Amino acid sequence: MFRTKLCAACAAAAVFFNLNDVYGQKIDPVVEVTRDYEGRLMVVHKPLQTMPVADSLQHFDLEFEYSVNDSPYKGTFEFNPLLLNIVPGPSENDGRVFRLRAGAGYALQPQLDFVWSPRFDGSRFRMSLYGTHGSYIGRYRGIGSWADGGRTVLDAGSKGNRQSLYEGHGYSGYDMETKAGISGAAGWEGGEFTFDVGYLGIAMKDTSLVRHYDALDVRLRARSDGGPDRLFFYDAAVGYRYGNDNMSFPAARRSFLTEHLFSLDASLGPVFSESSRALLDIGFNFADYAGLSGEYAGDFSVTPRYVFRKGRWSLDLGVKFAVTMHNTPSGGMYDISKGQFVYPDVRIGFAAVREYLDIYLLATGGDRVSSWSGFLASDRFYNPAASSSYPLGNTVERVSVFLGLDGNIASRLGYDFRAGYVNYASAFLDGVSFAGNQPQYAPGFAACQMFRADLKLVWKSDAVSAGADLSCRITDILSHSSGLFGPAAFAGRLHATYNWRGRIYAGADCRLSTSRNSVVRMEPADIDVRIPGYADLGVNAGYRFSRSFSVWARAGNLLNMTVQDVPLHARPGINFTAGICLEL
Repeated sequence: MFRTKLCAACAAAAVFFNLNDVYGQKIDPVVEVTRDYEGRLMVVHKPLQTMPVADSLQHFDLEFEYSVNDSPYKGTFEFNPLLLNIVPGPSENDGRVFRLRAGAGYALQPQLDFVWSPRFDGSRFRMSLYGTHGSYIGRYRGIGSWADGGRTVLDAGSKGNRQSLYEGHGYSGYDMETKAGISGAAGWEGGEFTFDVGYLGIAMKDTSLVRHYDALDVRLRARSDGGPDRLFFYDAAVGYRYGNDNMSFPAARRSFLTEHLFSLDASLGPVFSESSRALLDIGFNFADYAGLSGEYAGDFSVTPRYVFRKGRWSLDLGVKFAVTMHNTPSGGMYDISKGQFVYPDVRIGFAAVREYLDIYLLATGGDRVSSWSGFLASDRFYNPAASSSYPLGNTVERVSVFLGLDGNIASRLGYDFRAGYVNYASAFLDGVSFAGNQPQYAPGFAACQMFRADLKLVWKSDAVSAGADLSCRITDILSHSSGLFGPAAFAGRLHATYNWRGRIYAGADCRLSTSRNSVVRMEPADIDVRIPGYADLGVNAGYRFSRSFSVWARAGNLLNMTVQDVPLHARPGINFTAGICLEL
């Protein structure tokens, strides 16, 4: 399936993120065999492979994935405004071992990414040093509220002659994310061991909070190569994070929050034949906050599966058994909802037209606890001193059922369309509350049902690459909760890039969203609240002087709209960034 989001930094090495594809040159696709690959026929015949590192010449701006519960179960929607991860991965050695991308602009938004991969000739060991930084420093729009036909609209200041309830005032602040580390891999006949040790830093400032979050990450993974002659398949990964959130509030008040995160994901079992195997998946996530009355929360799941793949059919039939564990007193950090213990885990694929059209059915579910740093990845502006509860809990997806079509037309236009239904016993949602007329960000968890359709398109030729990622979501959240927003009914991203003779490129992109609505229960009457929709239009261009050096530029939000990816926070409007790309 075609995906636009940048995957998280993982353990692999020998990073050479090749820019040649942008300029019409050909590269061999790299296929990584994972559990997901083993169980899905619809991805077996794909000729396209997403580059392991974001292509700075095609999309140097910070990419994002705005989705509702794409598996694994990450809540009702997820947004990572500054998440740009370099993912070291195996590639052919072309002699270049150092790459750098850097840029800045107005408003001030410095960006820096680098990878250094030393060569180890004749060795199965690979290693890379990597780093990435993305930030914004400058003014933010003040989000106030104004009345429009009886509905309170959260936007930047009053609009015309409409009644102004609260005039928002802009402020200066910053939002930063930095990652750096070392990753590598060591292979042997039949398997591979990978590692990633890195640093994560998050910093932000607004009118009421200064935050500095620092974390150490360690991830280890061992797996077999999944070859047809293997009698036993295994793939196991463990992870640990130590993080500290240092928060400063008004009146010189300070607060520290320390977290320990543990994770285990494993899949193992006998291989009966090239087309048949039995697997047992094990998942464990645990978050410990020892400094807050010894609070902790975690989830554990076991999923026996039978995988069969032969001819046109791909069957992955399983049942997930999941439980949560927690020590959370009333008024503590976590709001844990009771799950149902048993969830479906079924994936069926049929190649209707080999290599051109796959039909698939997905029926899944799950129960997963959230973490403090996981929440900060989507909204680092959250202020615990201004909220009556913490935004931590567990996402419980009773069932998610999708029917989809996946394939390509003439090996040029790739498509993936799916439609289905999701039932949540507990889903994480953005929200607001009102102290007088002053809106405050107040997310929470609620039960809801969702009907969803998604369409992803990718077009590639020698001179033109284009794509679309569109989603329609209809929920009943308004009848279940107070002050919580469901996702936009329609959202997505469009982009296109034209390359001239592998030297000059120009492109445009637009991410868009319709309005989001909520109802705040108040006396004497409820308040209907709306976050306006937007269209964030951008253009980009670049010139390549040589194989080693190129320049780029990008202008964003050309329509000067109020873009609230996180409610009540928006950057000022039109922006411009330029930079260089260096390959040695």
